[in-house]
Amino acid sequence: MVIGITGATGGLGRRMSEILLERGYEIRCLVRRNSKHDFLVKEGIELVYGDICDFNTLESFVAGLDVCIHLAAQVSSASKKVLEQVNAGGTKNICEALSQYNPSCRFLYCSSIVARNYKAYKKPLYSYYTISKYKAEKVVEQYMNSLRATIIYPGYIYGYYDKVFMPMIIKMLKGGLDFLVKGGEKNVPIVFVDDLCELFIQSMDNDKAIGKKYVSLEENPVGVHDVVKIVAKRLGYKYPEKVYSKMVIRARMRINKILNAIFKTNRPVLSLREINILSNHAIYFNNAAKDIQWKQKMNVKDGINLAVDIYVKNIK
Repeated sequence: MVIGITGATGGLGRRMSEILLERGYEIRCLVRRNSKHDFLVKEGIELVYGDICDFNTLESFVAGLDVCIHLAAQVSSASKKVLEQVNAGGTKNICEALSQYNPSCRFLYCSSIVARNYKAYKKPLYSYYTISKYKAEKVVEQYMNSLRATIIYPGYIYGYYDKVFMPMIIKMLKGGLDFLVKGGEKNVPIVFVDDLCELFIQSMDNDKAIGKKYVSLEENPVGVHDVVKIVAKRLGYKYPEKVYSKMVIRARMRINKILNAIFKTNRPVLSLREINILSNHAIYFNNAAKDIQWKQKMNVKDGINLAVDIYVKNIK
């Protein structure tokens, strides 16, 4: 079985490649020539040089694949134009290439929980990233009748090669975080990277997953507040006890920013994304258990402790 992966140079793609290699699958990765892909070369993985934004480079990538796992995406810090080109336009190119050159290929698309949460009436409040991922998912839906597709929604991915969730929590604690945000009391919307990889693998191996959309999150009493507490305790930071509403925190951050500019102080200023992480909680949960018997194996508390160990090891 030949499995093609886009976005293999990202954290999820790298871990996916490692796990699939361990299980004996043949892997082909679409990479840009200027990307950092030495680790893929060392593993002996077949590389096809191309770009999801360049349709003409995709035929050789999709030809002969049994499964295509589309993970490539532009992160939220990019411009609106780039987000649209990569997330929506690039996804359309992959779908069209499969439709033209390999329509029998199983197609697994990595969406985002922000797309699952999307409500049209809230569009003015969403980031360009959220809108671009929503549009990308709509593209995949248009090809559902012609492709054997499955859509998967991850939450915040943590564990091996995490460059977002755990580093952000630790950065906030290092900066003297002295509050938490209302909303993060339970149902932390995270998934350990190995569990998420397993959801993709079980989906590609089971025809019941064709045409389905799966959420990778589990309902549990652990919240973002608990995660912050675990990390703070492990690394010796003071755990913030006070809890405020998001509106109050956003106002406080604006004031801190002004005070820093006027008085040259160093009051903490969190971005909207950081505030959202502290207040975030899942509202949709695992719906893959019935079809393909998938569930998260990593206990959140154990996973966070392991993620801290991985982070500390990587910065030494």
